[in-house]
Amino acid sequence: MGYNTQYTLSWEVENFELPLDFQEKTNLTKEERFSTYQSWNSHEDDMKKLSLLYPEIVFTLHGVGDEFEDIWYKYFKNGKMQETRATFVYDNYDEAKLK
Repeated sequence: MGYNTQYTLSWEVENFELPLDFQEKTNLTKEERFSTYQSWNSHEDDMKKLSLLYPEIVFTLHGVGDEFEDIWYKYFKNGKMQETRATFVYDNYDEAKLK
């Protein structure tokens, strides 16, 4: 059993369709957005290649992994990637909030 992630792929361009061969390779399925839950170890390379084919489109890949804090967004444009990870902030103790 490998490490799985829930991937959701989106973009802001109207009337764009993901190439069928890319859908088949990645097992992405369309509901409201393209999504899959699986181990996709090559997602960065695959997305960089896709973004090179459509260099003006910004692709947003959201991931939620099996581990609690493994939540991120990766943005792809023209073969390049930016990654941003979720951060968790807890409020300090406040006695006035005790119920």
